[in-house]
Amino acid sequence: MEKFFNKIKKKLVWFLVSFVLSEWCLVVVTQLIMTFSKFKLSLTTTILLETVKETLLHPFQTIQTLIETKNPLFLMGTIGLFL
Repeated sequence: MEKFFNKIKKKLVWFLVSFVLSEWCLVVVTQLIMTFSKFKLSLTTTILLETVKETLLHPFQTIQTLIETKNPLFLMGTIGLFL
């Protein structure tokens, strides 16, 4: 019985770790796509690096903003990660 719970615990930990990392990547990609659409032709590497830096420094604030604005790319990506 103990082996069974250890096996389930390992699977759950792997699922949670992979979900968090995938969600983190989804947030960064969503922010980059939004930056592309905002700056279009005036986009520079400085702007891209600043966007990635701010997203990685404040991930919870970024996720909260994406949820509040009901960003369809983020919401559909999160639903897709669950499936």
